[in-house]
Amino acid sequence: MGCRCIREPDDAIDLFRNMLRMHPPPSVFDFTKLLTAVVKMQQYSLALHLFDVVCVVSHCIACNTQVRFMHRNLSNG
Repeated sequence: MGCRCIREPDDAIDLFRNMLRMHPPPSVFDFTKLLTAVVKMQQYSLALHLFDVVCVVSHCIACNTQVRFMHRNLSNG
C-alpha cells in the first residue's frame, strides 16, 4: 500500500476507501500501516474511526465467509 503518499488526513481517507473497494481486500498488515501513518499525523480520532470501520468490515467478511461455508457443507450433506 502507498502509505508514503499520505501527507494529510484526506489522503488517508482516500486510500482507505480505495482499500475497502479492493477484491480481495488488503491484508490486516496493510490496514495497520495506514492506521500507523494516521496516528503519526496525530489524527487520533480519525485513526480510531478507521479502525472501527475495519473491524466492522472484517467481521462482515468473516460472517459472510462462514455462512457460505456452512451453506456449502449443508448442500453437500
